[in-house]
Amino acid sequence: MTEINKENLLAHILEELTKLCGMKIEPNTSVLINGLLDSIGLMELIVSAQNKFNLTVNLEDLKREEFDTPQLMTKFFLKNRR
Repeated sequence: MTEINKENLLAHILEELTKLCGMKIEPNTSVLINGLLDSIGLMELIVSAQNKFNLTVNLEDLKREEFDTPQLMTKFFLKNRR
């Protein structure tokens, strides 16, 4: 398990999004609105972050607008982890 902090989490999200989207993703890249990531890719990203950082996130708390950019995703995970 990797220590969870903002920098590690953001780096992981950027790495996973780059793989999922097939292109380099920046912290403020709008991946959902621009159609770079679909719902299956989003779930893969969530599961990956949960496994790497031993996070538990209630998916009922998930709002699409909170997952549009890697920075927003990082904020969501840190705010809603259990």
